[in-house]
Amino acid sequence: MHTRLFIVSVALWAGIASAQTPKRNTSTPGGRNPSLGLGIILGEPTGFTGKVWMDNNRAIDFGVAYSFGDYVLIYADYLFQWPGAFRLKSGEKFFEQLVPYVGVGAAAIIATSGPAVTRTYWGTRSASVGAGVRIPLGIEWLPGDPPLGVFLELAPGIGFIPLTYVFFQGGIGARYYF
Repeated sequence: MHTRLFIVSVALWAGIASAQTPKRNTSTPGGRNPSLGLGIILGEPTGFTGKVWMDNNRAIDFGVAYSFGDYVLIYADYLFQWPGAFRLKSGEKFFEQLVPYVGVGAAAIIATSGPAVTRTYWGTRSASVGAGVRIPLGIEWLPGDPPLGVFLELAPGIGFIPLTYVFFQGGIGARYYF
């Protein structure tokens, strides 16, 4: 009974606090209001990706990917972005639509095959799950119409569970924004 009362109280306070929070301009590059983009990334590893714009300069991306025969990767990154970083005096629209970004995130790696994978990532034959930190560096083209984002990303990282190890991921992908 006390647990239910606590949950209801927290929900009510959260609702009241969010109703009193002033609205801010949250448009994103390409004229998107806070939006969700879903798509694919091809590379190492290959999988599904998503991105939620928080405002014009910040976003959260996430994904689930598979390195064929080796491991499944689950990740989430907090991104800092610089729209308009490539503005030219000539007004070349393509370059103005490029948005570079850098971020920091977490990665969980789950081995899907035998000892070769565990040796590659963790130096042991018994580990099957690892965790680490990744630093995605990339650039995304946001034409605005259609609501697409095409991106190129490199993500070096360091694992700390179960052992310390270094990894490097990257790919090219596309997302459709809703």
